Amino acid sequence: MAQNIFRIKKDKDNPYLMINKEPLNNAELSWKGKGLLAYLLSLPDDWKIYEDEITKHAKDGKDSLKSAIKELIELGYIERERIRNSSGQMKGYTYCVYEVSTKSGLSIVGKTVEGESATTNNKLTNNNKPIINNNNGTASGDDRTSLSEPYTEGTKHVVEYYFQSYRQCFGKSHPNLKGKQIKTVMRNISDFMSENMLDEGNLESMIDRHFERNHLTTDYNINHFATEGIMANLIFEAGLH
Repeated sequence: MAQNIFRIKKDKDNPYLMINKEPLNNAELSWKGKGLLAYLLSLPDDWKIYEDEITKHAKDGKDSLKSAIKELIELGYIERERIRNSSGQMKGYTYCVYEVSTKSGLSIVGKTVEGESATTNNKLTNNNKPIINNNNGTASGDDRTSLSEPYTEGTKHVVEYYFQSYRQCFGKSHPNLKGKQIKTVMRNISDFMSENMLDEGNLESMIDRHFERNHLTTDYNINHFATEGIMANLIFEAGLH
């Protein structure tokens, strides 16, 4: 039989990585996601992860890295939690990187690392994220957000991300919103994203920056966040323009 795959000798001078095949065989995971996961699993267990550092080891830019991290979070290979200092200001994230997806039902052992990131931290999995539908009523971080008109999934995700960030920051749900309020919030965010050619990842970075501000001087309400002036300022603070 003809040989098509050629390997080198593995020893102390030519170290190798041994990982479970589950992520490599997961058809829902992109090649980019598989590559990033393999790289993270090759790091020591106490390695601190920084996005700026990771981008130095591949030709992909930050946007590509962010999308890969987001994909791994959504598919259960990464969990990430905010770290805040004694003043409540965000100082980074704690990551758990899993060799086998937490959604696979297989026995798993997590690899815990700390670091910081410009994105996206969220644990908006199908099991714990708020749901947005098109019924009438009120909305909160825990309830179904009601709309009387459709919006893109990206806009809905931004609102869900804000509610999730609010809960992580304050340990409680965002105050209830009336139907008219949530429609205004959704419209403002949707229009702002379109006018400034931003995607949901950009808005996540702006929300992260929003929650890094001093808690005593910032109005942490999505009605306040979703105003043109506040979002315009956050574009520059998040380094998007």
